[in-house]
Amino acid sequence: MKFFVILIALLSYINLYAFIENNSSNTIKSIKMCVDPNWMPFEHINTQGEYEGILADYIKLFSHKLNIPFVLQETDNYSQSKLYLEEGKCDIIVGEQATEEVKKEFFATKPYFITPRAFVTHTDALLVHDFSQIAYSGKIGVLEDSPAQVILPRKYKDIKIVTVKNSDIGLQKVASGELVAFVNVLPVLVFSIQKQGLSNVTISGTLPSSVKLSILINKNHPKLLPILNNVIDMTTQQEQQRILSKWVKVKYKKGMDYTMILQISTLFLIALIFIAMRYFHIR
Repeated sequence: MKFFVILIALLSYINLYAFIENNSSNTIKSIKMCVDPNWMPFEHINTQGEYEGILADYIKLFSHKLNIPFVLQETDNYSQSKLYLEEGKCDIIVGEQATEEVKKEFFATKPYFITPRAFVTHTDALLVHDFSQIAYSGKIGVLEDSPAQVILPRKYKDIKIVTVKNSDIGLQKVASGELVAFVNVLPVLVFSIQKQGLSNVTISGTLPSSVKLSILINKNHPKLLPILNNVIDMTTQQEQQRILSKWVKVKYKKGMDYTMILQISTLFLIALIFIAMRYFHIR
């Protein structure tokens, strides 16, 4: 069985490299990439001009598999990166959600990094196992102009949303009791908690919605789309897990399972009734 698994994997790699050879031979010498220079732990350009973060490690992996160098085109902010992609100063943007609006302007690969949205509460708060338990108990923080600002009111009518500029501020407001909870992408929450050394906030759970990141491609380079999609397909779960665990270590606050408590209480009550009936029968 293991032999066939190895054989299938080997054939897949052979097909990938044959595909790359047929589609990029003597045409793709390098890929110019634009990034968000300040979006840790996803991506960041440090003071030495080096690209680092979760998405940077994916790019290193893709570059190794494709044997094509990815060259960083530095920008001051993400808006400038989008502008550079539009103008053709870079070939790709490394990480972005491929909405229908985005697809009108650029090619987009299949998602290669998927992560849930999560919510953080104060450590003194009651244990919860579902966001609906706290959705109406006070002010809920989200990032300005984030998808969560639109998604949450659709699902939880009359929810009290408060917007903040960044995750650090949102978590500080939870720590001070100003917010009941703060919602953002899970790796960003973990990174911000660890960076600030906050001990009185905790990740209580995740939401049904998730963030799916794709690579955006300038429409003048259609050959890049099938090549990048193929290398995404060849990325294993072990490789993905290794990259994620390098940057974030998630610890959830275990919510109280009220269903189990109800079941135990019911059994306990039945046992008491049985003992009482037995007692009166003996009397």
